This record gives sequence, structure tokens and C-alpha cells, in this order.
Amino acid sequence: MNLLQMTTLLLPYSSLPFLIPFILLFRLSIALSPLNGFNSISDLNSEMENHFARENSLSPDQFQSRLPTINELNAIRKLVSLLFMQKDLKVCSPSTITELFPILNGTITLSTFQGVYCVMHEPIPKGEKDLFPRTFGYIVIRLPSNDGIDIHHSAAHFESDGEVTKQCATLFEMTKSRSMVNNGMSRYSVQGRPDSTCQPGNTVADAVHNINMAFHAMLQVSLFTTDSLFCINVISSLGVFDSTKSARANYYIQWHGMAQTSCPVSDAFISLGANGKNEIYQRANVADKLARAITQSSNGKIVGRTPFDDSQCNLVAGTNVFGRIVHGINEKEVCDTPAMFFNERFIHIEQKMDARSSFSQWTNALNSVFRPSQFHDELKLRRKGEQKWEWNESIHCSHNGDVIIDHTSSIDIPFHFLFLSSSLSHPSSFILYSISDLINLSSLSSYGRSSFDIV
Repeated sequence: MNLLQMTTLLLPYSSLPFLIPFILLFRLSIALSPLNGFNSISDLNSEMENHFARENSLSPDQFQSRLPTINELNAIRKLVSLLFMQKDLKVCSPSTITELFPILNGTITLSTFQGVYCVMHEPIPKGEKDLFPRTFGYIVIRLPSNDGIDIHHSAAHFESDGEVTKQCATLFEMTKSRSMVNNGMSRYSVQGRPDSTCQPGNTVADAVHNINMAFHAMLQVSLFTTDSLFCINVISSLGVFDSTKSARANYYIQWHGMAQTSCPVSDAFISLGANGKNEIYQRANVADKLARAITQSSNGKIVGRTPFDDSQCNLVAGTNVFGRIVHGINEKEVCDTPAMFFNERFIHIEQKMDARSSFSQWTNALNSVFRPSQFHDELKLRRKGEQKWEWNESIHCSHNGDVIIDHTSSIDIPFHFLFLSSSLSHPSSFILYSISDLINLSSLSSYGRSSFDIV
């Protein structure tokens, strides 16, 4: 039951006539969504791409004028955060922009789609090939549901990497994932290809190597908002997990395309932002699982490898600014500071042409790896006696620089609880292992992942 239904039930019948206009207005806003003419997220993406900035389509001055201002970036972050917290689509309305974020009015709008999606995008131009005035790109957020998976897809390199934006949109929809972000311009869209001010040697329009673009702001909020909500769950259970919450890990997949001559032994090169010598590849990891899954799903036609398997491929995304943030680097330092510690939440996928168009094979691979019921990793705890294991935990939770939880303890867990909990559909311990910025659980690096809740 949503808030509108609850309000209707609680008010006396005499008040219902006054509510009718508001109920009709809410339903009308959904019915009149400008996106209702599209049949799928992929179709919607095709229309968006018609208005993206292609190679050499912008002068340097035009590019600079399209960048969001600091105030606009702050408003975008707050708006996207609000959209991630919504439990229904009432917030997904142009009136939200008008009333709460007037600085974005006329630049960004909100549209519902198919009753489960909220799309934040620029108003669609009237001309078939007219560019979006700001070419920010767009984000789609799916309402949380039990049948969805908490993957956040993104594609930064429109046009130059092949149809990765189409792939991103299609796989987001086919897997019922949580969100997707597509960048609104080619990295070669600016004439003369001036250098990035964040990471010289890359182009100024390359969203992977810049922090002043809307694409980066939307991705950043998808990370911090989900982590903040998780942090709140920890707080509400007094520093330990409440097993009734069944919290789940969030993963951030960036889809890229590579040349047919790159990485000769890999059709899909899957990395975690670290090179092949990093210890994260020395144990069971999500990149390896996904590489094996896509190879199996395609019957060997798409060979998936990681930096551990293909040491000659250097496309490991070590300078990816969003990847560095996922791995705990402060945004103020992210241009110049490489990550030192790595988790499995940032997944960077480089692909050749056939892999980029293999939607059903990737869907099967993603579902096999990320569906919660598939997380049944081997229990790796210190045994203590005949019927108990010992779990050492250390939780540090902070938000905006303020320490909220600093908690260390050792817990004895009965064998029967471990056995029952190992079949839970949402293993919260996997989240503890994965969170890098708001939650840091160092002990899990020693004990490994396992499928049970802490109580």
C-alpha cells in the first residue's frame, strides 16, 4: 500500500472530494509521460542517442557551456539521491523539479516509464536530430523489488566504443537491475580533442577521466545513496546486522568496447580496477565468476578473461575516476591518486564486437552470478569447538566525514545457525566485504566471503 492509498483510507469520506483532484493529477502525470510511446528501455535509448553529441560535433566553447555548474551538480546529486529513495513513482514528476530543484527547471525533467521506472533526462528536442542543449546523458532508476538485482549499469563512451549505450540499456532492462546511466556525448565530440584537466592524455569529453560532468555526478550518487541506506540499516540494528532486513550488495558495471585487435586472447576482458598481480584476483572473485559465466553462456564463442588470466591486456581501468571512488579514494584526490585497496563492487568490462551484441548471453551470465540465490560461497570462519565458529567483526561507518559507528567485537555463532543461514537469499556478509567507503570490514579479507547474517 502506498502513501496515497493510506491517506485515502485514513481520511473521512467527507474529505474524499477534496482529494480527487490530487489523485487524478498524480495519475494524469503518469499517463502523460512523454516516454509512453516507447516499447522498451532499448527503444527509449535509441531516441536519446539521436540527440547525443557525436564525434566533432562541438566546439571547445560549446562543450564548456554545456558542462553543469557547481550548483547544478549539487542539485543533480540531491535529486538523484531522492529518486533512489522513492518507494513509488509519485516523486517522479516534473513538479519535483519545479518545486524542489528550480535551478534545474527547463534543463532536466522526470518521466515515468512502464510503471516501474523513473527517468531523469533533458526534455527531448522537437527536431529529429537536434542535440540535447546540455548533452548530460540520462539515468533510469527502477523501483526496488524482490525480483530485481542491485546492479548499476553505465556506459561512458557513446559512439566511440560501438553500441555500448544500447547494450547498457538492454541489459539493465533484461536483468531487472536497479539503475543505469548513459553518457550524452562521444569522448571525441569536442573538435581538436583538447586534453582532460583531470587526467591529461585523455580527451576533455571523456567521462571516465573527468569529474565535472553530469555522468560522473549521477554515478557517484548511485554509489553513495545505496551505501548511505545500508549505513542506516546498520545504525538501526545498533551496529550489527538485523537478519530480517536481508540487505544486498550493490555492484557497478561499466560497459566498454575495445578494438578487435586489442587483447588477442580475450573477447570480454573483465577487471576490478586492479592489475593481474593484485591479490584480489588470487581468490574467488566476481570478475572471475562473470568471465566463466559469459564463456559458458555463449558456449565458448565469447571467451571471458580477467587480468589474472590475460596479463598482456592492460585495459584494467586503474585510472577510471568512478572506480577509484568505489575503492575509497576521496573525490578531491581521485584524478591523481590511484586506489591502494580494492573490492569487487566496481566491474569494468571491455568487449569486442560480438560480445557487445550478445544480449541474451550476457543476461544469462549476469543472472547466474548476481541473482541473490546464487551467492552460496564456502564458509571460511575460524572453528571454535565442536558446534561453534568464531566471527571477528570490525565495523566503521561514517557519513560526510562524521563517524557514526566504530564497533569491534568477536561473536560465537552456533553451527545450526550457520547451516540455516547459508541458504539465505540475501547474504549480508557479502555486502560487508564489499563496501569500501562507508563500511570497512577488514576482518573479512582474512576470513573470506560467506553466506550468512550476523545477529
